[in-house]
Amino acid sequence: GQSCTVTATANAGYTFTNWTENGSVVSTNASYTFTVNNNRTLVANFQAQPQSYTISVSANPSNGGTVSGGGTYNQGQSCTVTATANAGYTFTNWTENGSVVSTNASYTFTVNNNRTLVANFTIQQFTITATANPTVGGTVIGGGTYNYGLRCTLTATANEGYNFINWTENGTAVSTEASYIFTVTGNRNLVANFELQTFEVIASVIPTEAARVTGAGTYNYGDEVSLTLYRNEDWAFLNWTENDEVVSEEMTYTFTITGNRDLVANFLYTEGVGENSIEAKVYPNPTKGEIILEGEGLNHVRIVNAFGQMVYSSDVEGHRIRIDLSQMAKGIYMMHIEAEAGQAVRKIVVE
Repeated sequence: GQSCTVTATANAGYTFTNWTENGSVVSTNASYTFTVNNNRTLVANFQAQPQSYTISVSANPSNGGTVSGGGTYNQGQSCTVTATANAGYTFTNWTENGSVVSTNASYTFTVNNNRTLVANFTIQQFTITATANPTVGGTVIGGGTYNYGLRCTLTATANEGYNFINWTENGTAVSTEASYIFTVTGNRNLVANFELQTFEVIASVIPTEAARVTGAGTYNYGDEVSLTLYRNEDWAFLNWTENDEVVSEEMTYTFTITGNRDLVANFLYTEGVGENSIEAKVYPNPTKGEIILEGEGLNHVRIVNAFGQMVYSSDVEGHRIRIDLSQMAKGIYMMHIEAEAGQAVRKIVVE
């Protein structure tokens, strides 16, 4: 009838499980109290505590991604470590002491000891392709293989006769700068677009009533241009000039265009040219000022400029006259001479 309390105290590394009698559990309390009514044989059952281990995880390189699943685990537990790549990186494998243990980003294993696991990541590389359109329009540099996050500079240089327009990708303009700078985050296929230069050809006639000209207009770089003159009566073609420099003495002036041109066709008034029924001497010719006319039976002399405008007129008595041309503009003039025996026309040049 007495009360009995039996107590079980676990040693280090063990935990109390239960009290049993004849193999049957009679209590799960470490202190078991009952009333004594007969002999009893009680057994306190203990169980060894499971050993704990540390699972350490890290990322290589540290900015390549994140890792999870590390910590303390009991022996026999299942552990899953997970690697997640950051933008611009891809997961490669899990290694331990330099040896590959898994190529899966999620690695599951049974814990039996301490482990130090490294998740390895590889930076992504991308291809930057750069081409010219048209291919003869220019050159491009800067394409190639780049690591994620690097800056890429593509440079387009137009060939002679072309202008750079823009950079396009899949038909969409991405930059109008010849040097296009961007951060690489993926493969890119870029096209540098060029256009053929166009130039203006201006052609005029001096004097305007002397002729008409065809062939002026807008041309592409490298085109062949032909300027053709249709002369009016009493006018003689002298030359083509540009910026007061003679560029051709052919009435049809043909050239390859490489820039804007402003051309002038110069003509000389020729009324009476060819009339030479008298002997007349004009000197010095060219002249810088004074000119002398000599001939028999001279009656009258007049001088006209290249536009057919009279700039000098005088009657002549005798066989000789001295004329001062120092106030006249430099250029070509026509001297019309009348004498008792006929008339003549001479070309004179004032320098």
